[in-house]
Amino acid sequence: MCNRKSFFENSNKLSEFIPDNIQIARKKVMSTREILMNEIKDVPEPFLTEVLDFVHFIKTKIAQEKLDFSVMSESSLGKDWLKPEEEEAWQDL
Repeated sequence: MCNRKSFFENSNKLSEFIPDNIQIARKKVMSTREILMNEIKDVPEPFLTEVLDFVHFIKTKIAQEKLDFSVMSESSLGKDWLKPEEEEAWQDL
């Protein structure tokens, strides 16, 4: 079992294995977006197409989830919206 002192001594040594750009980002407290933008700068041009494809995939997934949620909401709320008392309550608006 590792005592506290040796843990902290060893954790400082771990920074040797973290790339400089990540260490700099941590010190500046950069947002995930800023770190990602900095990382993309180092990606070779042929691989950027794959990165762009992945971004498009994520955006499509987000849009699909929003659509799925709205469809689920509509079906559950529709039961109440179609009641005669609801029709009467909203009739004057």
